[in-house]
Amino acid sequence: MGRRIEITHPRKISSDRVGKLRKPENKIIIAVEGKNKTEKLYFDNFDDGKKSYSITIAKGNDTDPLKLVKSLYKEIKR
Repeated sequence: MGRRIEITHPRKISSDRVGKLRKPENKIIIAVEGKNKTEKLYFDNFDDGKKSYSITIAKGNDTDPLKLVKSLYKEIKR
């Protein structure tokens, strides 16, 4: 069967693994009024595979400017 091995000293994590942070992604969030179908298709055409940013359309079916800002805020918090 298996053997139990006891470790008498704590494991050390190499210094090259500690402290590296992921570079934040450049993100563009767009709020549009209505059902977002045409606008989403329009902005999806900017995807050429080499971009250093992502485009996100805030979800919602609002036409009121205040509600558009609220939907943007919700998308930012995600």
